[in-house]
Amino acid sequence: MTNKMTIIAVLAIGIAIVGLVSPVIGQMRPCLGVQVMGTIKYADSSPAVGWDVQVDFYDYGDDINNPNDDVGWVTLLDRTEVDSNGDYASCCVFVPPGSGTFEDICPPLGAFENRNYRRWIWDQNDVEIIGGEERLPECGEWVEGDCTCVLEWNYVSQPYIPEFSTIAIPVVSILGLLLFFNYRKRRGNK
Repeated sequence: MTNKMTIIAVLAIGIAIVGLVSPVIGQMRPCLGVQVMGTIKYADSSPAVGWDVQVDFYDYGDDINNPNDDVGWVTLLDRTEVDSNGDYASCCVFVPPGSGTFEDICPPLGAFENRNYRRWIWDQNDVEIIGGEERLPECGEWVEGDCTCVLEWNYVSQPYIPEFSTIAIPVVSILGLLLFFNYRKRRGNK
């Protein structure tokens, strides 16, 4: 009788554990596809129409712990002009399981991509504003979208403020020339 009670107790505990853990396991899923999207705006919140953006990601190959099978940097979003709202978005790109995806509990997705991303931004005059800025997104930075895992990466352009020396050197040079010529003029009159 004791053996039957022990077996029933173990079964009941096992069923309870499975019942409690299965919703957590059901929410964990790998990022089968990744997408990047964002908005590029000026400091006054108007869209940066005519600006271009490019985004790459690092592909670790089949084993994130084996650097010998790394594929390297892969283009996720080729150089693209932002739309009239300042928005940009890549297509959904398939990533092999185990190539940087962590299936840890990461609300709301249950998974996130642990890989580096790089971004370039050019203004409407084709001047490179950001060149290869790297980012390793955290768990909470991933949002749900058309793709399994979507990284939202926005940018706000800051107004250009020249450095002190850019303004000070020409001003001091002009003042120095004025003082020098004034000194020579006075010296010549004596």
